[in-house]
Amino acid sequence: MKTSIKINLDGGYSVTGNYELGMPVNKLTDAKNIDLGFPGLVKKRKGLSLFPDPYGTVGAYTILGMGELLTSGGTYIPVIGSNQGKLFRMDSLDGTWDDISRTAYATAAGTQWNFAPVFGGYILCCDGTNVEKYNGSGNATAVTSPPSGAKYPLGMWGFAWLANASSYESYLYYSAYQNADSWNTTTWMLPIDPNDGSVITGIAKGEKAIYIWKNHSLHGLYWTNTLVTAPTFRRQRLFDVGCCAHKSIQRTPYGFVWYDGVKVWLWDEENYPVEISADIREDLKLIVKGRITQATSLWLEDRNQYMLSVPYGSGATLNNRVYVCTLGQEAPKWAYYDWPAGHMANWHTSATEQYPYIAASAATGYAYKALDTELDIDAAIKSVGKSKWFSAKDFNISEYDEAQLQLDFIRLVVAAEGNWDMRCGFELDFGKNGGQMFPVNQFAGGDLIGSTFIIGTSLIGGGDSDITAERYFRGVNFEHLRLVVENSYADQPFTIKSIEIGVKTKQGVK
Repeated sequence: MKTSIKINLDGGYSVTGNYELGMPVNKLTDAKNIDLGFPGLVKKRKGLSLFPDPYGTVGAYTILGMGELLTSGGTYIPVIGSNQGKLFRMDSLDGTWDDISRTAYATAAGTQWNFAPVFGGYILCCDGTNVEKYNGSGNATAVTSPPSGAKYPLGMWGFAWLANASSYESYLYYSAYQNADSWNTTTWMLPIDPNDGSVITGIAKGEKAIYIWKNHSLHGLYWTNTLVTAPTFRRQRLFDVGCCAHKSIQRTPYGFVWYDGVKVWLWDEENYPVEISADIREDLKLIVKGRITQATSLWLEDRNQYMLSVPYGSGATLNNRVYVCTLGQEAPKWAYYDWPAGHMANWHTSATEQYPYIAASAATGYAYKALDTELDIDAAIKSVGKSKWFSAKDFNISEYDEAQLQLDFIRLVVAAEGNWDMRCGFELDFGKNGGQMFPVNQFAGGDLIGSTFIIGTSLIGGGDSDITAERYFRGVNFEHLRLVVENSYADQPFTIKSIEIGVKTKQGVK
């Protein structure tokens, strides 16, 4: 008998399921540099283009934070901090970083700068020692008498807010109304469960409240009157779900997303937070636990993607992996990129357009425009997608001699987009019986020439038409089979729309 299944391989990366647990057929057991932000498609991600070095020399400094100011005149200005003890700005992304430091800040290499826009066209800049403000003119200036050592800034309801100050790590402070230089650090302060043995690890602005994360809990702060000179606030412990890193918190159209050091959570500001990282929970165990506070994140609006950058693998000291979660489809879909992203930010190139940028985690001083090219700087991007392990039941074969299950054909539908080479193939029986890989070539405006994957069929590319590539097999027996697609060539993308796998059993076996 013969049968086949057609799949999209767009179900996302999963390391917790397997064929015995009924893993969906569209799941991926490896999804390195695979972009799942396009429903129904599996694409090789785009890469990084070099952004100008802010210091003029390579290998000297580390960018420790990325922010963006919106001036009172409506102009967007990127701002960064460094372990050089400097703050920099860039006008209209013109390629030149301008030093806006008030002084040489005592910023250690392991410290982070945190930024937040506030009233009056200012951005607050905090590194745990200095609290600065900047409005796009001249140099940054010191905030007058803020809570000493505050780490996390925020602007909401016309007040400036600061959290996790020295010796008061569980307190939230607020300024006078519309005045970031007026603080009363003995009265205008709100304790957030100060005796629970943890500290504030992040704050964010919600629809109707300020949300405060601690190591093991989430709290809400609500303004309960309309008095700007004598405001009163209500505090509420919401859930026993914490956060490990302020920069892991992102507000999205689907709710807040953050990382607690073990799981990634999604919260709609109403119901109990939902874990969205079950598929990759085992993989997350390889994040270096002693460095989880380095986690940083980004929300990519045009793809509905949450990006989380972490130090991954034994001995890692710097962020070297970005987990990418695509929301808004049937279920969260994960992949991962091998970006060394120490920090990430969306910077505007105009009043209406913004793009993702990352700062290198290493001491190079470089920032990069992300998803901008088919290269990571001058290097090829190696993209690998692997399916689940298929068994007979995936092909609706219930009674059979496992040794008699044979691969009949693999058929791909790919997009005709530019010139590229990729390889498609399979692995057998969890690596015990090897596998095979075959090239598939697409050349814009013509045939898929030179491809040994094409057998017995004239397959024409050209224009915007899809292309079908197929190969038939003999004598490939298996109990379990996993599809593999990969591409490690420079300047060559690929887009897979569907893959069909045909199998057969030997004559007389049902």
